[in-house]
Amino acid sequence: MDQGDDILPKWSRRFLKAICPAYLLEEIEGDLLQKYKFDISDYGEGRARKKLVWNILSFFHPVILLRNKFSLRLNQTIMLKNYLITALRVSKRQKVYSFINVIGLSVGLSSALLIAIYIADEMSYDRHIDDAERIYRVGINETFKGDEILYSDTPAPLADAMRREMSNVEDVVRVMVHENPVRRDDRAFTVKRFMTTDANFFTFFGYNLIEGNTKEALKGPDKIVLTVSAAKKYFDYDGKSGESPIGKQLLVGRQAKPVEVTGIIKDPPQNTHMKFDMVLSLETTSYSKNECWPCYGVKTYFKTITQSGTADVETKLEEFAQKRIIPAIEKDLDISHERFVKSGDIVKFFIDPMLSIHLESNIDSEFEPNGDIRYVYILGAIGIFLVLVACINFMNLATARAINRGKEVGVRKTMGATRTSLVPQFMTESFLHVGTSGALALVLAAVALAPFNDLSGKQLSLESLMDPTLIGYVLLGLIVVGLLAGAYPAFYLTSFNPVAVLKTGKLQGQTKSYFRSSLVVLQFTISIVMIIGTMIVYKQV
Repeated sequence: MDQGDDILPKWSRRFLKAICPAYLLEEIEGDLLQKYKFDISDYGEGRARKKLVWNILSFFHPVILLRNKFSLRLNQTIMLKNYLITALRVSKRQKVYSFINVIGLSVGLSSALLIAIYIADEMSYDRHIDDAERIYRVGINETFKGDEILYSDTPAPLADAMRREMSNVEDVVRVMVHENPVRRDDRAFTVKRFMTTDANFFTFFGYNLIEGNTKEALKGPDKIVLTVSAAKKYFDYDGKSGESPIGKQLLVGRQAKPVEVTGIIKDPPQNTHMKFDMVLSLETTSYSKNECWPCYGVKTYFKTITQSGTADVETKLEEFAQKRIIPAIEKDLDISHERFVKSGDIVKFFIDPMLSIHLESNIDSEFEPNGDIRYVYILGAIGIFLVLVACINFMNLATARAINRGKEVGVRKTMGATRTSLVPQFMTESFLHVGTSGALALVLAAVALAPFNDLSGKQLSLESLMDPTLIGYVLLGLIVVGLLAGAYPAFYLTSFNPVAVLKTGKLQGQTKSYFRSSLVVLQFTISIVMIIGTMIVYKQV
């Protein structure tokens, strides 16, 4: 086609290459050149060149364009089908290798998946609450004679003072949770999560009652709201269709004080630091009118109007400590302010964002034992290490069996296969194993979920595995694992010189591979560290 290159315009080759099937390009150019020569003899060179331009442009036709596009898609589909069939045949032919690889990956992935579910649950605490990012809890830091004590309980009058004197505070609520005996007729139980709180509790945290008025249910003394579980235990409550306990009475406390049921609410979710079974109005108790500032008995939550920060709130809280708590303490201890300051004793407020309470707060008088952000980081690292070890194991097995496939690669290259066509084949095998491992990992995680709950103290369900966000991360993780686990074997197996492989039967670089040796060392190092860590934790617990 050298002659054709001189006769045909340069733009024509680019144009035809863009719209015509590649396997017909040379034939089309030959036909155009032949037609051009016939036109010269029939019409002359000037008219023949014009007809040549028209003949070239006539290939810009829907039939040609669609045939080219369809041909490309068809070729890609055929290639993918061929890759998949070949991968299935290789897996079937090498059952032991495939079994070891799939089991190794699935065990690592299922363990990492359970850890991911645990971490997701830990990180989700209190995020179901409306405006959670604007809610904070007040605490007190006391240091006497060098001993520092942090309290989550605060003075009862603090809430009213914050409402009156802080412009950036939208609302404040006081909460107490403790054990309390409750009785109805012949049914008597000690309720461990018995809450006493202000009337605005439900509106503050965005809870809605199933039965009763959300805003009015706790207004006034001697009023109580039950969770569905508590209502079922004391009144055989079976939903709105059955008999309602609204308006009926319970006997609360050691004095058997009668209180009226004014509402029914859903059981609080497990991922909240503030769980309750019954909610009593704070006005029922004398503590609601308590004016003692050095007396710490209620947890105080406040909600800011804006998200601009809490600097002004902290400033005002420092003023409360200096002007209301410390003078009362000095009076009780009968010491002067100068002596109190000179002794180095400290009393001050601090605030915790509600979203950080579960993982970052572990102070005196919490509702229940909290989690620990350090454990989240440690478990996250363990999950990554487990997947990494599984990937390394996959790569080592794939490269170790490369000697059995060296001749296959050599024959394919000799028959004209290029490296770019061989790499997808081996990557397909990798993704086939990873996909199978991922499906098996989901099954293993579902089977292991119950014993995992016993171990972790959680109440995770199979619905956690079906969360769309988690499934998205799992799919993304499988793609990353497939790339990590398959990339090195794919490029390693396709890098051999076909002549040397077919001639000697050996693979280049077979005797020495510092990269593979490093992977083995890293795999054993991670495994040994995790085993030692497990033994230490087991002995401590």
